[in-house]
Amino acid sequence: MKPVVVGLLVCLLLGTAISPLASPRARSQQGRTVPTPAAAGNTDSGWPRKIVSGEITLLFYQPQIEKWENNQISAYAALAVQNAGSNQETYGVVYFTARTEVDKVNRLVTLEDFRITKSDFPTDPENAPEYASILQQEQMSKVKTIALDRLLANLALEQAGQNVKGVPVKNEAPRIIFSTKPAMLVLIDGEPVMRPLAEKNLERVINTRALMVHDQKTDTYFLFAMDGWMQAPSPEGPWAYAKDVPGNVKKVKDNLQSSEQVDLMSGDEQSGAYQSLKDLDKSGNLPAIYVSTVPAELLEIQGEPQFKPISGTSLLYVANTGAEIFMDSADQNYYVLLSGRWFKAKSMDGPWQYVAGSTLPPEFSKIPESHEKAGILASIPGTPAAEEAKIEDSIPQTATITRSEAQLSVKYDGEPRFARIEGTGLHYVVNTSTPVIEVAPDSFYAVENGVWFVAATPQGPWTVATSVPAAIYSIPPSCPLHYVTYVKVYGYTDQAVYCGYTPGYYGTVLSDDGVVVYGTGWYYPPYIGNWWIGWPWSYGCGAGFWWSPWWGWGFDFGIGFFYPFWRPWWGPLGWGWRWRWWAPRWRWGWGGVAHLNAYGRWGRSAVTRTNAAWANPARETFRDRNGRPVNPRTGVAGPGRPGQVPAPRTAPKAPETNRNNVFVGRDGKVYRYDNKTQTWQQRNGHGWQQPDGSFNRGSMDRQRQMQQRGTQRSNSFPGAAPRGGFGGGAPRGGGGARGGGGARGGGRR
Repeated sequence: MKPVVVGLLVCLLLGTAISPLASPRARSQQGRTVPTPAAAGNTDSGWPRKIVSGEITLLFYQPQIEKWENNQISAYAALAVQNAGSNQETYGVVYFTARTEVDKVNRLVTLEDFRITKSDFPTDPENAPEYASILQQEQMSKVKTIALDRLLANLALEQAGQNVKGVPVKNEAPRIIFSTKPAMLVLIDGEPVMRPLAEKNLERVINTRALMVHDQKTDTYFLFAMDGWMQAPSPEGPWAYAKDVPGNVKKVKDNLQSSEQVDLMSGDEQSGAYQSLKDLDKSGNLPAIYVSTVPAELLEIQGEPQFKPISGTSLLYVANTGAEIFMDSADQNYYVLLSGRWFKAKSMDGPWQYVAGSTLPPEFSKIPESHEKAGILASIPGTPAAEEAKIEDSIPQTATITRSEAQLSVKYDGEPRFARIEGTGLHYVVNTSTPVIEVAPDSFYAVENGVWFVAATPQGPWTVATSVPAAIYSIPPSCPLHYVTYVKVYGYTDQAVYCGYTPGYYGTVLSDDGVVVYGTGWYYPPYIGNWWIGWPWSYGCGAGFWWSPWWGWGFDFGIGFFYPFWRPWWGPLGWGWRWRWWAPRWRWGWGGVAHLNAYGRWGRSAVTRTNAAWANPARETFRDRNGRPVNPRTGVAGPGRPGQVPAPRTAPKAPETNRNNVFVGRDGKVYRYDNKTQTWQQRNGHGWQQPDGSFNRGSMDRQRQMQQRGTQRSNSFPGAAPRGGFGGGAPRGGGGARGGGGARGGGRR
């Protein structure tokens, strides 16, 4: 079932409580800076941050972004200064640059290589260098870390209205299957290709992640699902419960399961929703099996569709499904949202055709912000939710990689075989699951877990790359390796390389329609030799986006009502990412798959300069910044007990404060907002006065509003996003089990 995308856009008038500006401490005889309890290490304890240096006390207010590209940020912030023996505060503005280390697991940004580039204290210019020097010295312990959500909220304001160029994707409708009973979808990457097995009279359909075995003796196909077997006269079905399964077929399962060559679509008996295939057959609730050799989506509805109106619009939505299914009573069309794309038809039986988000009926933009379906605004161009999704999709997960520790070994099915990348002078190797690109006869590049490698031959030896040729970033969406263009090298030293990747590495694409979608829409023929190596499919895994003003944006893959599900088996989402089908959606962490951390696979010996739990797989127990257990391999906080549900569907709250209320206007002047009087004041001379005629209240109100949104999200972490209902949040689920037809690094014999 397609994940529900639900959300709510509201003005969040919340802040972070901090202690008031304290009187300065006396300078020690040695003139040392006197430390004070403050935000240090890998956390964000609120703003402003207090720094005490002898007789001088500084309050460093929350930074405001000027520019953030790749891992470099330029920002500015208000700074309040108080000297011992004086009741008068001096205000100014400091401008700085930094290299950003982004930890999406813990939603934190660490400011490395912090450099103050300018300071402006109109009433105390002679002491401005000293204030800047104190801040520069104390930055590492006092203002090094800031919550990612605070920066994203500010960035959304700075980039409002900017036209970011998208990628020309394909939008042909997939095969859309509706089911009113529990069902599973098995994808085969093209027509079934058989390969003989060691067991007598048996062969396997190799170009699917499902375990589908053909018994030549009885001409019967067997499919393993949940905890048992289904059988059919052909791959297309019809499938029925297999009561008697030959022993050699069972042996195949045991052999392939241990080698992780297939996905068994297994359930888990610990889940409260678990039922055996045998019991389901007895009760008449055996899941329907749909097999497709082309991209397809399965939309599961619990019984006949139940349409409900959306107040204030002409829209109806299907309430008894997690899929996004609508009807517009004005034009009598049905609409579905798949992988971030809209399709319409006069009947749910189709035929379906693509609808650009910009040409959707205006009724969709009228969905009330408090409605369960408001989150689909993230897939409608021009909406605040869609703009926010674009920003979140552009922020990289970063890491500092030790060049001597990261190692790569590439396996090929025979000798490397190359294919040309159209529109470029590049070639890529088709018979390996690792993306290997030939730039020149003696220059080859490859990506593994978000790190670029370079070698003189496709056989290696491979070393960590310190730069990547620009030509690689011209790989078009028509090429299956387009996803590697979202992995970058930002810089290096003799010992380390600064790397990062955006969610495009996991399959997201900013379309030319102005919204983030999943997949390029292109079909990439697989490589089939001794191995099957498939490529990303845009459909079949129930990919969907969700958004909420409380938790932001993310994407994830579908999950059935109580049946197992699959993810796309390609690229960075390969065999290393394991999970149980019963796990709540927030199992994947804040933001779903978009915020997985591939760098966690390298371990602390390769990933340096971070205290993140995911960087040290040698330790047995990790916890995130709020105490949740963390899987050291994936860097994701665990779900707790099987079947555990997220927190109640209520908005998190934070105390209101009148302290983090000082801002720098676009005019470079310092302003503060008084929560009691709900008025703005401007710092002039040595006091707060009514703003002058150049004051733009609308701009400052938006600045404050976005700061409060970032504070809200930071304070609500790691509360689980709700499964639909009021306020929306995480998707409620997808369309049953998904086949792995889009597999990159597919099965071997």
